[in-house]
Amino acid sequence: MNERTRRPTHRGFTLIELIVIIMIITIMSSIVVPAYARFWAKARFDATVRNVTDVFRQARELAIAHDVTTTVTFNPGSATLTLTTPPSASVSDQPSALAEADDSNANDPVPPPREETLGEEFRLDDFVAGGGNNNNGNGDAHGGARSGAGGLTELRFRSDGTTDGARLTLSSASGYRAQMTVWPATGRVTLDDSDNANQSPAPGQSR
Repeated sequence: MNERTRRPTHRGFTLIELIVIIMIITIMSSIVVPAYARFWAKARFDATVRNVTDVFRQARELAIAHDVTTTVTFNPGSATLTLTTPPSASVSDQPSALAEADDSNANDPVPPPREETLGEEFRLDDFVAGGGNNNNGNGDAHGGARSGAGGLTELRFRSDGTTDGARLTLSSASGYRAQMTVWPATGRVTLDDSDNANQSPAPGQSR
Protein backbone atom coordinates (compact mmCIF):
# COMPACT_ATOMS: atom_id res chain seq x y z
CA MET A 1 0.00 0.00 0.00
CA ASN A 2 1.52 3.21 -1.13
CA GLU A 3 1.33 6.16 1.26
CA ARG A 4 1.37 9.68 -0.10
CA THR A 5 3.44 12.25 1.68
CA ARG A 6 1.39 15.32 2.39
CA ARG A 7 3.26 18.57 2.00
CA PRO A 8 2.02 21.61 3.92
CA THR A 9 0.38 24.17 1.74
CA HIS A 10 1.12 27.88 2.27
CA ARG A 11 -1.90 30.01 1.58
CA GLY A 12 -1.28 33.74 0.92
CA PHE A 13 -3.54 36.77 1.26
CA THR A 14 -6.13 37.30 -1.41
CA LEU A 15 -6.47 40.65 -3.14
CA ILE A 16 -9.69 41.39 -1.25
CA GLU A 17 -8.04 40.69 2.08
CA LEU A 18 -5.15 43.02 1.24
CA ILE A 19 -7.59 45.76 0.24
CA VAL A 20 -9.49 45.36 3.52
CA ILE A 21 -6.26 45.55 5.56
CA ILE A 22 -5.15 48.67 3.69
CA MET A 23 -8.54 50.29 4.31
CA ILE A 24 -8.34 49.51 8.04
CA ILE A 25 -4.82 50.98 8.26
CA THR A 26 -5.97 54.10 6.39
CA ILE A 27 -8.96 54.62 8.69
CA MET A 28 -6.88 54.10 11.81
CA SER A 29 -4.22 56.52 10.56
CA SER A 30 -6.82 59.20 9.86
CA ILE A 31 -7.91 58.93 13.49
CA VAL A 32 -4.64 58.35 15.32
CA VAL A 33 -2.32 60.79 13.48
CA PRO A 34 -4.42 63.95 14.05
CA ALA A 35 -4.99 62.96 17.68
CA TYR A 36 -1.26 62.41 18.12
CA ALA A 37 -0.53 65.82 16.56
CA ARG A 38 -3.04 67.52 18.86
CA PHE A 39 -1.53 65.74 21.84
CA TRP A 40 1.96 67.04 21.11
CA ALA A 41 0.67 70.53 20.28
CA LYS A 42 -1.07 70.62 23.68
CA ALA A 43 2.01 69.24 25.42
CA ARG A 44 4.25 71.91 23.86
CA PHE A 45 1.77 74.63 24.80
CA ASP A 46 1.52 73.44 28.40
CA ALA A 47 5.32 73.35 28.65
CA THR A 48 5.55 76.93 27.36
CA VAL A 49 2.91 78.08 29.85
CA ARG A 50 4.92 76.50 32.67
CA ASN A 51 8.12 78.17 31.47
CA VAL A 52 6.50 81.62 31.28
CA THR A 53 4.88 81.36 34.70
CA ASP A 54 8.13 79.99 36.13
CA VAL A 55 9.95 83.17 35.04
CA PHE A 56 7.61 85.31 37.16
CA ARG A 57 7.77 82.92 40.09
CA GLN A 58 11.56 82.89 40.00
CA ALA A 59 11.64 86.70 39.82
CA ARG A 60 9.57 86.91 42.99
CA GLU A 61 11.68 84.31 44.81
CA LEU A 62 14.98 85.98 43.86
CA ALA A 63 13.71 89.41 44.91
CA ILE A 64 12.88 88.03 48.35
CA ALA A 65 16.01 85.90 48.72
CA HIS A 66 18.46 88.67 47.73
CA ASP A 67 16.47 91.63 49.11
CA VAL A 68 16.55 93.40 45.74
CA THR A 69 14.15 94.47 43.00
CA THR A 70 14.16 92.01 40.10
CA THR A 71 12.95 92.86 36.62
CA VAL A 72 11.17 90.76 34.00
CA THR A 73 11.41 92.36 30.56
CA PHE A 74 9.42 91.25 27.53
CA ASN A 75 10.81 92.05 24.09
CA PRO A 76 8.06 91.56 21.48
CA GLY A 77 10.56 91.75 18.65
CA SER A 78 12.42 88.63 19.73
CA ALA A 79 9.51 87.18 21.75
CA THR A 80 11.83 86.87 24.74
CA LEU A 81 11.25 87.20 28.47
CA THR A 82 14.40 88.23 30.37
CA LEU A 83 14.77 88.03 34.14
CA THR A 84 17.54 90.15 35.64
CA THR A 85 18.66 90.29 39.25
CA PRO A 86 20.86 93.19 40.43
CA PRO A 87 23.60 92.68 43.01
CA SER A 88 22.52 92.87 46.62
CA ALA A 89 22.88 96.28 48.25
CA SER A 90 25.92 96.88 50.42
CA VAL A 91 25.34 96.33 54.12
CA SER A 92 28.31 98.44 55.26
CA ASP A 93 26.08 101.34 56.26
CA GLN A 94 23.74 99.17 58.35
CA PRO A 95 24.01 98.53 62.09
CA SER A 96 26.30 95.61 62.89
CA ALA A 97 23.44 93.43 64.09
CA LEU A 98 21.53 93.88 60.83
CA ALA A 99 24.70 93.51 58.79
CA GLU A 100 25.45 90.17 60.41
CA ALA A 101 21.87 89.02 59.83
CA ASP A 102 22.06 89.96 56.15
CA ASP A 103 25.57 88.62 55.62
CA SER A 104 24.41 85.27 54.33
CA ASN A 105 22.20 86.86 51.67
CA ALA A 106 24.88 89.33 50.66
CA ASN A 107 27.36 86.54 50.03
CA ASP A 108 24.97 84.50 47.89
CA PRO A 109 25.99 84.68 44.24
CA VAL A 110 23.60 86.61 42.03
CA PRO A 111 22.24 84.31 39.29
CA PRO A 112 22.89 85.33 35.69
CA PRO A 113 20.02 86.75 33.63
CA ARG A 114 17.50 84.18 32.52
CA GLU A 115 16.07 84.32 29.02
CA GLU A 116 12.95 82.45 27.94
CA THR A 117 12.28 82.63 24.21
CA LEU A 118 8.90 81.63 22.89
CA GLY A 119 8.80 79.27 19.95
CA GLU A 120 7.65 80.39 16.52
CA GLU A 121 4.21 78.86 17.07
CA PHE A 122 3.58 80.87 20.26
CA ARG A 123 2.66 84.51 20.77
CA LEU A 124 2.43 86.65 23.90
CA ASP A 125 -0.34 89.21 23.52
CA ASP A 126 -1.93 91.84 25.74
CA PHE A 127 0.96 92.10 28.19
CA VAL A 128 -0.63 94.83 30.29
CA ALA A 129 1.42 95.72 33.34
CA GLY A 130 0.11 97.73 36.29
CA GLY A 131 0.86 101.46 36.31
CA GLY A 132 3.44 103.04 38.55
CA ASN A 133 3.26 106.00 40.85
CA ASN A 134 5.28 108.50 38.88
CA ASN A 135 3.87 111.32 36.83
CA ASN A 136 4.50 109.89 33.36
CA GLY A 137 2.69 106.62 34.09
CA ASN A 138 5.61 104.46 33.02
CA GLY A 139 6.24 102.91 36.43
CA ASP A 140 8.59 103.66 39.29
CA ALA A 141 11.88 102.36 40.58
CA HIS A 142 10.31 100.55 43.52
CA GLY A 143 8.66 97.62 41.83
CA GLY A 144 6.37 99.06 39.19
CA ALA A 145 5.90 98.03 35.58
CA ARG A 146 6.75 100.26 32.70
CA SER A 147 7.02 100.39 28.92
CA GLY A 148 10.50 101.20 27.76
CA ALA A 149 12.15 101.94 24.45
CA GLY A 150 11.43 99.63 21.54
CA GLY A 151 8.09 98.53 22.97
CA LEU A 152 9.70 96.62 25.85
CA THR A 153 7.47 95.86 28.82
CA GLU A 154 9.04 95.67 32.25
CA LEU A 155 7.56 94.18 35.39
CA ARG A 156 9.46 94.62 38.65
CA PHE A 157 9.24 92.53 41.81
CA ARG A 158 10.03 94.10 45.17
CA SER A 159 12.03 92.51 47.95
CA ASP A 160 8.81 91.82 49.86
CA GLY A 161 7.50 89.78 46.92
CA THR A 162 4.94 92.32 45.77
CA THR A 163 4.65 93.96 42.38
CA ASP A 164 2.31 96.31 40.55
CA GLY A 165 0.72 93.33 38.78
CA ALA A 166 0.21 92.38 35.16
CA ARG A 167 -2.07 90.50 32.81
CA LEU A 168 -0.94 88.69 29.67
CA THR A 169 -2.25 86.18 27.15
CA LEU A 170 -0.23 83.33 25.65
CA SER A 171 -1.62 81.81 22.45
CA SER A 172 -0.43 79.14 20.03
CA ALA A 173 -0.87 78.52 16.32
CA SER A 174 -2.84 75.37 17.24
CA GLY A 175 -5.58 77.44 18.86
CA TYR A 176 -4.69 77.11 22.53
CA ARG A 177 -4.74 80.18 24.75
CA ALA A 178 -3.96 80.92 28.38
CA GLN A 179 -4.55 84.14 30.30
CA MET A 180 -2.19 84.79 33.19
CA THR A 181 -2.44 87.24 36.07
CA VAL A 182 0.43 88.46 38.25
CA TRP A 183 -1.24 89.64 41.44
CA PRO A 184 0.06 92.93 42.92
CA ALA A 185 -0.31 92.14 46.62
CA THR A 186 1.40 88.73 46.50
CA GLY A 187 3.42 88.79 43.28
CA ARG A 188 2.10 85.32 42.47
CA VAL A 189 1.01 84.25 39.00
CA THR A 190 -2.17 82.33 38.28
CA LEU A 191 -4.02 81.04 35.22
CA ASP A 192 -7.51 82.37 34.68
CA ASP A 193 -9.95 79.46 34.56
CA SER A 194 -12.79 81.79 33.62
CA ASP A 195 -11.44 81.91 30.06
CA ASN A 196 -10.83 78.15 29.79
CA ALA A 197 -7.21 79.08 30.17
CA ASN A 198 -5.37 76.17 28.64
CA GLN A 199 -7.88 75.07 26.01
CA SER A 200 -9.55 78.16 24.63
CA PRO A 201 -10.07 78.00 20.85
CA ALA A 202 -8.38 80.47 18.57
CA PRO A 203 -10.36 83.50 17.37
CA GLY A 204 -12.94 82.39 14.80
CA GLN A 205 -13.22 78.84 16.14
CA SER A 206 -16.33 77.62 17.87
CA ARG A 207 -16.30 76.49 21.45
